Amino acid sequence: MAEKILGNLKYSELNGRRLDTVRIDWFEVEKRIWKKTSEHGVEVGLKIRAGLPLQSGDILYEDDRVVMAVEVSECEAIVIVPGDMREMGRACYEIGNQHVPLFYENGRLAVPYEGPVFALLEAGGYRPERIMLKLEHRLGGSGCRHSLA
Repeated sequence: MAEKILGNLKYSELNGRRLDTVRIDWFEVEKRIWKKTSEHGVEVGLKIRAGLPLQSGDILYEDDRVVMAVEVSECEAIVIVPGDMREMGRACYEIGNQHVPLFYENGRLAVPYEGPVFALLEAGGYRPERIMLKLEHRLGGSGCRHSLA
């Protein structure tokens, strides 16, 4: 049972250890309790009392043989690239009125795919694209990550 995030693969080395990943969906990154099966068939429990959303690469367990880390799966998403700050503000307002989670990924606004939202953005002239994307950086979250422990 993992009770805290031990670090992130971005800042760690495997040093010959095997990597085992636990895949989660975008809507599970804020869940504090879940059970999953890793890619190598290990049942994993997560029970975190406090903290911020999980991110790809977060390490749940490690020893001298294995490192177990989270991997956020791609999903169908709607992506728009606002042309300027005014368009960014209008787009955020429109999306907010739909009460769907809003993400910021590589200079683009993204939401999980929903047909009516796509149609709304298209009608508004935002030139939405439907792509597969990892939704990890939710806007309007509960803060920023200051420590991993």
